[in-house]
Amino acid sequence: MSAGDRRETFGQQGSPGTEGFALLTVVWAISLVSLCATIYMSAARTRSVEASAAALHARANAAARAGMMLGIADLVAAYRNPAVLNDDAGIGSGQCQIGGADVVRWMATSESGRVDLNTANEELLDALLRATAAPEDDWVAASSAIRRSREAMNALSDDGKAPAFRSSADLARLPELSHAQFERLRPFVTVHSGRAGLHPGKASPDLLTRLVDRAGRGASSSFFVADVPGHVYRLVSEAVVGAAVAQQRAIVEINPDGPVTFAIREWRDGVEPAERAFPNRSAPDCRALQAR
Repeated sequence: MSAGDRRETFGQQGSPGTEGFALLTVVWAISLVSLCATIYMSAARTRSVEASAAALHARANAAARAGMMLGIADLVAAYRNPAVLNDDAGIGSGQCQIGGADVVRWMATSESGRVDLNTANEELLDALLRATAAPEDDWVAASSAIRRSREAMNALSDDGKAPAFRSSADLARLPELSHAQFERLRPFVTVHSGRAGLHPGKASPDLLTRLVDRAGRGASSSFFVADVPGHVYRLVSEAVVGAAVAQQRAIVEINPDGPVTFAIREWRDGVEPAERAFPNRSAPDCRALQAR
């Protein structure tokens, strides 16, 4: 074979290094495409799960809102029956089913069973602060701070009755009160009863026990007994739709004799620890309750 023939044959075979590089390039490109496809599929699955969860939460929130309306309807109906109002076995409470599986439940408790931060007499206020204070808490300083806030607002108003606290959460802004003590106080206080005392029949057993133990007085003592239950209620609605749980809370004032039978003073969303357990009752279909 001549030298020219050998050169022609060598040129036709190509370079082994070039072929290896081309193979690596193809493998790298395939791997990159596979990685991109995997990332896209994972993102698509994540978006699908998020969309499904968002849809469940939206349904749960809508169901909780419907539960609030059913609870308000129960309260308005109860005011036509005084015997029901005097029974503290869960006025305005109930539950129903959506589609046979998802549950909506609601419960109303009277605000007159709580200590009003704006109007409670000083003896009751001190008893409550002592009853909820931990050893490290200075309940005397906290009581003085609440009194000063009330006196300052009363001095600024024409009638001397301006509320120092617009909501129970305002209590947390007092530097004399620790966050831990505020959390212990919150289930027992309100700004909506407008009374110097509380109604024993509407107060929680936990609150009554604390007050009696700390004050050393009977449950009928005049220092904390209010005259009438009042017309303001704390309404809690909870809906469980699949794995989603939604809660809505409102302060509702009932006025059955007025042109508007109820007014909502406060409204907030969000799951919080329950102050009382929901009653265990049968759960009819919600559509049957809405049609009544």
